[in-house]
Amino acid sequence: DVSAFWTCISKLMTKRQPMQRSKSSNNNNIGELSFEDMEYMLYTIFDDTANGIERCDMRGLTETTLGMAKIVKTLRQQSKRRREDSSRVILRRLLVSKDMKPNENLFQFFAGQSIDMLDQFDARSLSNLAYAYALIDYVPEFDDGSDLFDHIAMKAVDIIAEFNAQDMSNITWAYATVKKPHPVLFEAMGDQVVAREHLEEFDPQALSNIVWAYATSGVPHPSLLEKVANYIVDSKSL
Repeated sequence: DVSAFWTCISKLMTKRQPMQRSKSSNNNNIGELSFEDMEYMLYTIFDDTANGIERCDMRGLTETTLGMAKIVKTLRQQSKRRREDSSRVILRRLLVSKDMKPNENLFQFFAGQSIDMLDQFDARSLSNLAYAYALIDYVPEFDDGSDLFDHIAMKAVDIIAEFNAQDMSNITWAYATVKKPHPVLFEAMGDQVVAREHLEEFDPQALSNIVWAYATSGVPHPSLLEKVANYIVDSKSL
């Protein structure tokens, strides 16, 4: 499962690596592979991923895209390291350009594959897809003038009742982050929050993300803000 590989790599990259005590020790972080062997391994997996993405279901496609997007974000954050292990050097060649922008050909390709099967996406996959592209600040555009976020929004509105608290938080945060306010989507999402009998399923970070997204996007939804404010006040008074 190549999607699991990229998810695993993204998690490993955010963990603190133990200090190298020996000057002669290998500066790789994937086993004891030589640079050449590691390069061959990662390039092979990368090619297998790109060539096999058409056979992935919605979950495999979104997990692969999200895993790679998290790697890109980490590479950007760590770009000023004085020394990099071999795996990061190779991953940077695969996933980002010299100016640290995402590999647009790759992520455009993934976006096209997503559009072809968007009717199969559930709420979690839609929110993860939007979240992935927001992490790398890239909005893929298509020949008809639309972009990926236009298509995600239309599908999301159709299945709006399926979104849970985390899904709502991720997708609204994503749209605000890439500066793509979508009034119809935000109205529908806000209505879903307001319709909840209570907001216990929303953790503080999810509520914070949602409020920030509406404030940043400039899409008004007074009922949503009132609902959240009342919940916070009531929670503090318990």
